[in-house]
Amino acid sequence: MTACSTLGLFGSSAEERAKFASLFAKKSESQALEIYHRKGVVQNLLNPLSYPEKVAHFAKALTLCDFAFVFLPDTGRVTWQEAESVLGLYCANVKKGFFVYKKGLYQRERLDALFAQTAKGYEHIEYSSFDELKRLNLDELCKTYETEQKETVISVDNSFNVKGVGLVALGFVIRGSVNVHDELSLSNGKTVEVKSMQVMDEDVEQAKAGTRVGLALKGTTEKELEQLAFLVKNDVFSQDLKTKLNVLPQYKKRTSELNKVHVALAGQLISCELKNENHEIALKTAVAIPKSLTQAVVFDLDQKPGLLRIVGQANFV
Repeated sequence: MTACSTLGLFGSSAEERAKFASLFAKKSESQALEIYHRKGVVQNLLNPLSYPEKVAHFAKALTLCDFAFVFLPDTGRVTWQEAESVLGLYCANVKKGFFVYKKGLYQRERLDALFAQTAKGYEHIEYSSFDELKRLNLDELCKTYETEQKETVISVDNSFNVKGVGLVALGFVIRGSVNVHDELSLSNGKTVEVKSMQVMDEDVEQAKAGTRVGLALKGTTEKELEQLAFLVKNDVFSQDLKTKLNVLPQYKKRTSELNKVHVALAGQLISCELKNENHEIALKTAVAIPKSLTQAVVFDLDQKPGLLRIVGQANFV
């Protein structure tokens, strides 16, 4: 069965990415990470508005999207911004992507050679005028299928109280599915009940992986949810995550120079300390991670724009 999918927009200018998203969807949240909603296979389009100056929401978008459009500049030259985007998508294991650019500005063979190791299999979308892009069939281009997942993981990025409803948590269903009246676990050991839920302002009984959902919860507080990133079912949490760090060859710092890094996974960006013994990472944070999440992108936020801020990929054991 076809599943819901999320499309991440990267490269070029934030304004161009926003212009593209508005051709297909309605902007529902306008923060540093713009979220556009539409009905169809592709339900969410993500535009990290603060990128390339800041990487926090770029990192979140990388680890939420199933597919990527990388927009190339009208200068006819790939910049560090597009290169960093592709490296991030590679580390996030986003294997299905598209290069989008004006006809005549780039040669497919050269692009394929340039990104042979990091974007193998990416397709090309060329256009003469930007409005031509609205003819694209996003649901066909970004089709994905449901897989059996016993664990449910919801990544929460916002919470607030609504009069007559109570506490509402907003987030993405990362794995599995969530139903009305489900009991979900927090990393502090508490259990909460899903009283009701909405998807795109409509009441629903169930939300599956790939869906952005609003959950009306019983059994927790807004302050508590602000400190905890995940809600789970049939899963457990761990703060003692060990991994081998696969450092990108393009990242020029030695890991011995790093005292602190950030890991991005499932739409969250979490601070951690880096142990140098055999490239082992230890998370020193109050945020516990669901064990079913086994991969993260590692960032060095001390690097300035123009220098690669992606250290590499972490696979948790």
